[in-house]
Amino acid sequence: MDENKEKDLLGEEAEETAETLTEQEKEEVAEILGNSGDETAVTTDWDGLAQLGDGEEFETEISEEESEEGTEDFSYEILCEKCGKRERYTEIDEDYPYCKACRESMKKTRMNGWGVFFFISVLLACVIYLVYGISLITISLPVVKGDMYMAEKKYSSAIACYEETLATIDSLNQSAGGQVQLFDAGDRTYAKLVKAYYLLGSPTYAQEYFSALEQSGALEKFTYKETKGYYDTYDKMMDTYSEIQTLYAQNINTLYAAEKKADISEVKDELKALEELKENKKYDKQMIAYFQYLFCSVTENSLDEGIKYLEEVKAGGRAYEFIYAIELCSLYLEKGEYEKAEKICYDSLEASPENIGVYQYLMMSKRRQGDYEGALKLAKEAEKAAETMYVPEGYETAMHYAVPMEQAIVYALMGEEDKAIAAIDKSFELGNDNSNLNISILLHYLYHVKGTEPQEGEDGEKIYDSVDEIYDQCLATISYYGAYYGLSVSENIQAIMDGEKTLEDVFVKGEVNWQ
Repeated sequence: MDENKEKDLLGEEAEETAETLTEQEKEEVAEILGNSGDETAVTTDWDGLAQLGDGEEFETEISEEESEEGTEDFSYEILCEKCGKRERYTEIDEDYPYCKACRESMKKTRMNGWGVFFFISVLLACVIYLVYGISLITISLPVVKGDMYMAEKKYSSAIACYEETLATIDSLNQSAGGQVQLFDAGDRTYAKLVKAYYLLGSPTYAQEYFSALEQSGALEKFTYKETKGYYDTYDKMMDTYSEIQTLYAQNINTLYAAEKKADISEVKDELKALEELKENKKYDKQMIAYFQYLFCSVTENSLDEGIKYLEEVKAGGRAYEFIYAIELCSLYLEKGEYEKAEKICYDSLEASPENIGVYQYLMMSKRRQGDYEGALKLAKEAEKAAETMYVPEGYETAMHYAVPMEQAIVYALMGEEDKAIAAIDKSFELGNDNSNLNISILLHYLYHVKGTEPQEGEDGEKIYDSVDEIYDQCLATISYYGAYYGLSVSENIQAIMDGEKTLEDVFVKGEVNWQ
């Protein structure tokens, strides 16, 4: 049998044998062939089993263990840790663990319910903190400005800033429903207000802030030692006032209501009894001296005694300015001691440059000396001082209505009717009391109404003819509020309207307290 024939017989026999083998037997044969070490043998599939030894190269298969080991090293170094199929996206970072496709899919991952809730919660918290932060800035800015004004002795502006903070806080809390006080001024702001009012010479205006600090217990802390000192002075002052008023108010009122003033000698017993009380440390000596002055104010021949007692009050310091300043200045003006009167005013302006009302008494001093130009110059100074003051929202100016009132009097004395009317109208727009009500009535009567006064109706009511709206308004105010607030047309004003006195008789030569 030749070689080719032998090969054909082997091929046919192998093919027939392959067809009769089971799957398990096929696997065993494949395993034997794989381990035979014959590199020239070729095993493709069971259909081609007869092609063994056809001369093609045989490639030995890599074991499963070796294959897995090689793949693991390869994936760790190059392939994506998530999918294991693609190379890592090393363009953004050489150690980046994922491929570009996985990176994009992770970026598009949708949030679940908790994720949405967390996102909304964070967003809401950011909005709340933003609103809260803006609110805190709104509250804090006026306080910072107030501190700056305090350093410049501009106590009125400082007070306006601090109280603006309180108004803002109240508004914010009301906006939040008013049930919970989300914002609070804090004890420090109240303490600053107390100090500002104290240095301004008006501690009684700080009463509500004293009360707030007392209730919070802040006054007992060392931090508020200074404020505690202000409070103790105020508390002793008010306690003394209350007790002395209970003892002597009736006596003073009786003397005030008498048709004829008593002589100072008739109240010597009261003055002596009050003097003895000054030895008792329980009482505030300055407040006792003030009551002694009150007895002098309702008796005759008491000018010097009144000055003496008010000088005692003045010795108490800034806290007592609201008691002595106006009265003492008026007494010196009454006595003709203009330099002493003006010194009180300038001392007050030095301590508090924004005490605009003081200019009224400086102008009064010049007016009584006949220095009308000097008085008008002081009015200009007052206007400049008012322009530099901090004006809270809702207020047009910080000017005190007494300054244009004094201007009106000076212009009237100079015969400049139009300027006098314009000044008193400005005063009336800024505020009013019995003083400028009287001046308004006087000037509008002299220049507009004289000869056309309101008539009385059947029931005694005034029938206004609308010749002068301001005149009618002032008379109506006195008629309506007079009994309650003590408003009335003063005797001196009525005397000028009746032609019994001149403007000079009242405003230059007459008593200082002409109202």
